[in-house]
Amino acid sequence: MKKISILLLLVTLLVSCASMKTPVTHTKRNISTEQNVLENKRKIIYNAYINLSIKEFDSAAVRIENIIKSKKGFIIESSLNETKCRVPENLLIETLDELETLGKVRYKNIEGKDVSESYYDAQTRLENAEAAKAKYLKLLDKAVSVQDILAIEKEIERLNEKIELLKSKIENINYLSTYSTIRIQYRQKEKLGILGYVGAGLYHSVKWLFVRN
Repeated sequence: MKKISILLLLVTLLVSCASMKTPVTHTKRNISTEQNVLENKRKIIYNAYINLSIKEFDSAAVRIENIIKSKKGFIIESSLNETKCRVPENLLIETLDELETLGKVRYKNIEGKDVSESYYDAQTRLENAEAAKAKYLKLLDKAVSVQDILAIEKEIERLNEKIELLKSKIENINYLSTYSTIRIQYRQKEKLGILGYVGAGLYHSVKWLFVRN
């Protein structure tokens, strides 16, 4: 009788877990996720890009690194004329403003991706998976036959994998929303030769003839 009871509990639990995949339950989970988004802080991942023309090109990489470190950030990639880094999200604008002082800004862009729904959905799924695992652990304590034990352990292993994946996703979103990514490209500011300066002077002279305050 005990074996039959355990099998019935196992079947019931499997059915209840399977029912989570139905459209009705999925809708309820979406509603719960939307409520979490409204009640909690939104999770937004910011990515910025800035392109600079720098006069003192040889020391550009060092100066960029010093700015990033002063903003409690760190370099994740660096090449001859490009640096990729991460800085605290609350210092993103301040960091970009200071980078602009290194030279002439050719292009700048900031993009924000709202991942709140994905984040809180993962939290809800994690809670459900941990609750299901707790039930299976209780069943495992009551299991007698090898067949029951193996079946329950297989489900626990599956849930463990799911829990680890969800935890990793949550941690990744937390990290990327806390630290914003900046991609910095730079090149040496072009210097005018003798003819270049003559041409520039001629341009300003002609402009003065036609445009005067």
